[in-house]
Amino acid sequence: MRIIESIVVGKTGRDEVCEDGIVITDHHAAIIDGATSEGPSSFCRQAKPGRVAMELVGKAITNLDFDADIESAVKQINQTIMDFYRECSVVEEVTADARLRCNASAVIYSAARRELWMIGDSQALVDGKRICFEDPSDWVFQNLRSFLISAKIESRETTYEKLMEHDFVRDLIYPLMNYQTFLHNSSYRGDFQYAHFNGFDIDREFMHKVSLGPDVNEVVLASDGYPYLKNTLKKSESALAELLEKDPLLYKYFKSTKGLVKGNISFDDRSFIRLNP
Repeated sequence: MRIIESIVVGKTGRDEVCEDGIVITDHHAAIIDGATSEGPSSFCRQAKPGRVAMELVGKAITNLDFDADIESAVKQINQTIMDFYRECSVVEEVTADARLRCNASAVIYSAARRELWMIGDSQALVDGKRICFEDPSDWVFQNLRSFLISAKIESRETTYEKLMEHDFVRDLIYPLMNYQTFLHNSSYRGDFQYAHFNGFDIDREFMHKVSLGPDVNEVVLASDGYPYLKNTLKKSESALAELLEKDPLLYKYFKSTKGLVKGNISFDDRSFIRLNP
């Protein structure tokens, strides 16, 4: 495994609150994307749960056996998060209310197995072919936000400029988005089934394994902070900058559950690794 380039950039420009992270060891390379939350959890040491989740998943990946398979890796990562809940004496609390859990997505490359392991909505390029397993419920909220912004601007209830100052439409839909977590790693089976690393068991059907053939030359791992993932960091950054220039609210050309907040440098944290397997 040879790392060509990598980067982590927080949406605010402040590393200490960034919920994205990367892990690179002799045997694994990973992108970790902690789920965005609106405030600190009472048991997360005044940090946001997404930040805590990212750090816990990163710690677990660092400690993986070099030849771990996807099942043992997922179990070890979730056990690390559950141990944190036990340390904070909140196991009963987070079991009863899924909205309180620390959630993260990750895409992990195993050098020993020449495999990508994907949990959640991080993304990859394998010799230029994009692979991503997105949360189906995100489509609902992305389109709902786009509809509401369009309608409220057209009705003159607000303006694009005012929404750039404060996106109250996201405030409206966020309580509904919180209900996504009740379906993650649950017994539910239907159109909105999904999984995250959150300390609770993940069924094998949600563990996405991509085997790399012997002819695969280059792999890119990234978080969803790159709406248009390209095969180099420069091209991915350029595509992001172009999108933010023409539609910073991200409701027209690329629909998102959130847009660029005034004062931030992007709409989301972003991370990127390009490697030769």
